[in-house]
Amino acid sequence: MRGAKPLFENMNEASKLLANALVCGLSYDDFYKMTFIEIDNYFSVYEEMKKDELKVKAKFDYNHAYLTGIAHYLKPPSAFPSLKKAYKGLFFEESDETWETVKLKFAAYCKAYNEQGRRKN
Repeated sequence: MRGAKPLFENMNEASKLLANALVCGLSYDDFYKMTFIEIDNYFSVYEEMKKDELKVKAKFDYNHAYLTGIAHYLKPPSAFPSLKKAYKGLFFEESDETWETVKLKFAAYCKAYNEQGRRKN
């Protein structure tokens, strides 16, 4: 294809993407069978799973610190930070996304996915 942009500027970028995929548990064969959208979705899901694991660990750490008496020695007792303050960025109140924004994002994803399928045929 003349005039087509290369997928990667250099092979170093491709090898970094492959290395990240392997770290995330994606097999070498599956990596090459997937589209970039699928790989990106895989990374997103992996990131969410890791974030959920961190949340569980954070709750255990927080409760352990509280129960072992750290909170008891802080004067006043309200000086012990809340779970959300202690682990900023890990816990959020509510999502900023509404149903409409999620629906629009999903529609854009479906359109891109379908267009990619047409190009293969």
